[in-house]
Amino acid sequence: MSHAGITGFAGLFLRLLRWFCRAELLEDVEGDLVELYEGRAAEHKTKARLYFIIDVVLMFRPGIVKDFIFINSQYNNTMIKNYLLIAYRNAVRYKGFTAINLLGLTVGIASAILILLWVQDEYGMDKFHAKGDRIYQVWRNMYGSNGDVNTTSYIPHPAGPLMINEYSEIDELCMITWPLDQDFMIDDKVIQEEGHYVSPGFFDLLSFKLLAGEADKTLQDHAGILISDELAAKYFGTTWQANEVIGQTIRINDESDMVIGG
Repeated sequence: MSHAGITGFAGLFLRLLRWFCRAELLEDVEGDLVELYEGRAAEHKTKARLYFIIDVVLMFRPGIVKDFIFINSQYNNTMIKNYLLIAYRNAVRYKGFTAINLLGLTVGIASAILILLWVQDEYGMDKFHAKGDRIYQVWRNMYGSNGDVNTTSYIPHPAGPLMINEYSEIDELCMITWPLDQDFMIDDKVIQEEGHYVSPGFFDLLSFKLLAGEADKTLQDHAGILISDELAAKYFGTTWQANEVIGQTIRINDESDMVIGG
């Protein structure tokens, strides 16, 4: 089975997969991983190779790794026992050197695990969105007079309608502000909260589910607001779902009244 697109360092991991994977599982496992790789490579080859390497490493687990029979032979068992005995004697004789090596090994393994967990977390971020494989965030480069380049996700508002008109590839577009601190007032309780203003297409693009209320209707209303479960518990108690929270009014910055729609 040959895959010319998986080359370089990723190609080494493909060969590693073929070495450790059980023969009866190899065709299905390799086929699935290569299919994922080819789909990602169509968008970004470097990221596709990185994700392929991560996928191969995560496949190294019981049930997939083959049994290496040669380890079970009497000769190899005797040899391994001798190696362990020699290692133990050296460790006892050179305690300081052993401690330094063990410390370095421990730090190295811990660092590798933390990096792997971080990459896995980044890779799995926001995977619940139904259209996640087609969602992109727009960034821009801002060039300063001194030659510095500042890359930011802050895009001027007119860019939204312009992109819809100029790029037929865009099916949907949503605009969202940066985090804004606002004074929320309900009855006599005033607390500063952080939130965003979003365009009506927010829930068409992102698959967030509401616990109560109507998202589309609320976002179409300039006086409508959606709040989180945490915020609802803060203002209306942990049993807020039993209360009639929808339709309640929150006063923002002591200037405007917003009606909770969800």
